[in-house]
Amino acid sequence: MVTIPADLARRLDLHEGDRVEVDETDGGMVVRPASSLADVVAQWEDLAPDLSEAELAQTVREERDARVSSR
Repeated sequence: MVTIPADLARRLDLHEGDRVEVDETDGGMVVRPASSLADVVAQWEDLAPDLSEAELAQTVREERDARVSSR
């Protein structure tokens, strides 16, 4: 559990119970809001208007899996 200053939480639209991603850095860590699959799909729709929802979802899953395996 991590306490995030209220002003930062407001700017990042974070709320109690929200999921975050944590990455280790040299001597520290980076904490950022986690993206849900729905968030990722919403961002990609404008980038790939020629893909069906199923094709888009598959592409997003592949991108997510590539990110996870590269950690």
